[in-house]
Amino acid sequence: MPLTQLPTDLVLAIIQHLELADAARLLSTCRALQPLAQLKNIYLQTLRNHPGPTPCPPGTPLTDLSLAALRQYAIRAYTLARNWSSARPTPHSMHSIPFLEPGQSLEHIQLNVIPGTPLLVVCDRRTLSCRETQTGRVLARLRLVPEDDVGRGYRMGRTPGLNLRGRSLFALAEVLPASQEHIGQCARVVELTYDEDYGAVQLKLTHDLRTGVLPQELLPASVPDAALSETHVCLAYHRRGTRLPVLIHWRLDDAEGRATVVPLQERMGAAPSVIVQDGAFYVAGIDSDKVIRVSETGKVDYIAPKPSDSPSTKSGRASNPATFLLGDGTEGAMRISLTPTQDLVFSALPTHPGVGSTPTYTSPLAYTAPKAHPGTRITRLWPGVSGRAAVILACAPRQTGLMGALGWRVELVRYHPWPARIKARALPLRTHFVPRCGAFPTAE
Repeated sequence: MPLTQLPTDLVLAIIQHLELADAARLLSTCRALQPLAQLKNIYLQTLRNHPGPTPCPPGTPLTDLSLAALRQYAIRAYTLARNWSSARPTPHSMHSIPFLEPGQSLEHIQLNVIPGTPLLVVCDRRTLSCRETQTGRVLARLRLVPEDDVGRGYRMGRTPGLNLRGRSLFALAEVLPASQEHIGQCARVVELTYDEDYGAVQLKLTHDLRTGVLPQELLPASVPDAALSETHVCLAYHRRGTRLPVLIHWRLDDAEGRATVVPLQERMGAAPSVIVQDGAFYVAGIDSDKVIRVSETGKVDYIAPKPSDSPSTKSGRASNPATFLLGDGTEGAMRISLTPTQDLVFSALPTHPGVGSTPTYTSPLAYTAPKAHPGTRITRLWPGVSGRAAVILACAPRQTGLMGALGWRVELVRYHPWPARIKARALPLRTHFVPRCGAFPTAE
């Protein structure tokens, strides 16, 4: 039976399995099919099938968009997916934005991209600012500590902020000077609001949460990581002496601001990462393959990788090992690690812990930078906001040229869950690129 004689619902069901370009070609083959191109369901399905974040502002109800807007976002989603999946993906644009002030280092700067918008949130410990990514222009600024308060500051959580419609929330952890004794922990929540034209951008402090005096055995030995959800704010750090992690969380609707302190018994390393997902708190670190899951009621589960799927270890030491926990709240959390042995590892965590004494998470997949020359190593990792993509910086001694010179390679690494696989693509590099300046992926 010709396609034109099939019921409209059946034709749409067939088209939903096609890429956007193939569907457009099919609908343009004859006049009988062309009216279907004006149906919103085709573009809605394209956006729902998009593997990365939807390329429209957070919290935008797709069903409320006009046909023209849906078509525009669907084309953008298809173009992004085709570009980043190609053999040589090309960034749409590249901009240099100066962040550092005299006396600052790259370690003082944290960046947070608002997906689907030209907004970039920058924290330099003493101030929080929102910039426009094309020009670097500051749209809003919030001072976190008084000018005369030397040494104290705040660090933005490594997990992306909570992005809602027209506003985003960010968790910050207090940083105290080395000369000051830690007697408690403080977390702050800052809200960014913006309109459709990004003309009325504002930053304001919404919560200032404190623990009070902590017992000596729970005092921190590192700057905490911070994360939040619509209901909770949490911190994670490793404590002195035992180096075991501590989780602290608050409910945002608790008028008294009471903190819940949960000591944990699995060593995670010097810089544990934390995330709030599906009403539970997850803690991970570079010194353990396990991920700790803590429910709001205090139940603790130690989630381990399947033994047969653990990545093999190699000799060598990564210069900047790190672990990130990320997730969009709908597809489960992801763990991305640059291990001490220079592997880049993606792992999908279960939404709920398994039954039994040792819950496990799905197969971790490891990626190693191509050995273009002996000594190649991954030196930096910048995860994407969804946890399913990352930009890495790899270096190797040059075979020619000055002694000690390094060759730098930037790659986009993507995790595909079904079937589970990793794809890596080299990104073009500017000749004046200086790795110490840092980078951050703004697209998935």
